[in-house]
Amino acid sequence: MTRLPIPNAALLLASVAGLLLCGCAYTIEEKPGSAELLKGDVLYRVGETKRALETVEAGLVRAADPEIAARLHYQKGRLFAIEQGDPQTAMRELAAARRLGYAPATRLMAEMHADGSLGEPDPAAAIALYREIYAEDPRAALGLARLLHEAGGGTAPDAMVRQLVRGAITALERDAAAGRTSAARSLAGLYADGKLAPRDDAKVAQYLSSAIKAGDEAALVDLASVWLGAGLDSQAQRARLLLEDAGGRGSRPAMVELGRAFRNGAFGAPDPAASARWYGMAQDAGEPGLEFALASLLLESGDDPARLAKAVGMFERAVAQGDARAAVVLGRLYAAGRGGAPQPERAFALFQQAALAGQPDGAMELGRAYAAGVGAPANPTEAVAAWSRAVRLGSRGAHKELGQAYADGFGVPVDFVRASEHLEIAAADGSVTAAMRLAELHEKGVGEGPNLPLAAEWYKTAADRGSVMAASNLAALHERGLRGTPDYAAAARWHESAADQGSLPDMRRLAELYGDTRLPLAEPRLAVLWLRRAAEAGDVSSMLELAKAYGAGRGEPPAKGEVERWLSLYARAAPGAAGKIAYGYE
Repeated sequence: MTRLPIPNAALLLASVAGLLLCGCAYTIEEKPGSAELLKGDVLYRVGETKRALETVEAGLVRAADPEIAARLHYQKGRLFAIEQGDPQTAMRELAAARRLGYAPATRLMAEMHADGSLGEPDPAAAIALYREIYAEDPRAALGLARLLHEAGGGTAPDAMVRQLVRGAITALERDAAAGRTSAARSLAGLYADGKLAPRDDAKVAQYLSSAIKAGDEAALVDLASVWLGAGLDSQAQRARLLLEDAGGRGSRPAMVELGRAFRNGAFGAPDPAASARWYGMAQDAGEPGLEFALASLLLESGDDPARLAKAVGMFERAVAQGDARAAVVLGRLYAAGRGGAPQPERAFALFQQAALAGQPDGAMELGRAYAAGVGAPANPTEAVAAWSRAVRLGSRGAHKELGQAYADGFGVPVDFVRASEHLEIAAADGSVTAAMRLAELHEKGVGEGPNLPLAAEWYKTAADRGSVMAASNLAALHERGLRGTPDYAAAARWHESAADQGSLPDMRRLAELYGDTRLPLAEPRLAVLWLRRAAEAGDVSSMLELAKAYGAGRGEPPAKGEVERWLSLYARAAPGAAGKIAYGYE
């Protein structure tokens, strides 16, 4: 395999020193702040973020040239946005660079508005920023096209979007041919996504390979991700070799990707030990933000007190570094009392912190805390507000909470239509609870009158996902008749589904159905079989009924021994029972 030129910190810093000493250093030195700009970029790329920030701030003090100042403001904003977890400060620095006419700063501001870095996604603000620079910045043109495409419902791109994409591709291809790796990676992402241009795996590999040859570590990880996503063992092993080669030579992005891949089982069975080893190597090499991943691995290893305490400490450090995901997990631990006594107030504060940082799960958990009064007085109105915000931030799970709130009138007026909208989204994502609530609403006819066929569809959805109650309720609907005529055969099938999962009421009901000689499915032998299954599972009333069945010879020849046995078990389970005397077996 070709070894990729991945520079280390010492080499890059030595290169900077060389530039400052050679003849070409004159143009750098004649513009105050330019040396700090170059050194800060090098420090950022090798993970020395604290030193990078100090260097950039020193350069801003010296910078007089607007272009140098703009680039330094951009670098500082990028550090605060990506490394420091402080989007507000980042936005102020980027705005300063934007005022000085630096297009990449405007693009990063647009990206932060689009992904909700400031709290909630703001597509309108992002579109306005992209419009300022899309004619000169092809990556901004793609960002604008993507947002306009989504605003149009995500269907086939319209004429304006197609024009933007064509122009961006032309410009990016020109830049990629000139050796700009960021352009090659943008093209690879465009063809991998398949939304604004037809998916083309060959072009993805072509552009990423060209970026890798130019020494772009991020492109290397992107290519490995493409191979991993192919779902083929051979491609996964290619990705592993590529990443391990790069990781072994010091590539922090490759180490992080290996940690992720081993954790997710991308190379076979999940391997937490290998995952922790690569994450640890990346952290030792200066990669920030890995406390969360390492703490999560510890948490997944079980509830050993020492490991749990270590994980909590690591999550706390991640929270201190601004990781909103860590705040959510840590809040859940404190709320549940894992590792010690419950700390509801601390949990509430963490959920609030995560929600304010724009973390969807943080907003969802904050709503649950308000709903249950965990760490703060119960407040249904605030709960609904938090869940609504979670939905706007992209949470799918919060749709279930909102749907139930509208169905129950919890914090909002009852609204069957909105309840159904949210519950259907949650049910489509696999929520059994949401499917059950939809079935119940349609069965009871809340808002629009009963709709038993639709209720049956949602009960079936929940039953197919393993809900015993849904199977039992669906059986009861068929007994009533979805359109007026009972369907006892269908009812029996769903009662059996529930009974096979251990439902005693469904076993008893099957015995009743098969024992009812008025019904076309009457089968005394099956009635006795289901009574016996219920009795053997510990249902006391079925023990007595089974004894009666054996005594009367229903489904089986009369058997005094079986009568004696089941009456004896019934008498022990229900002291004072007079079953033996009632049947004359003294």
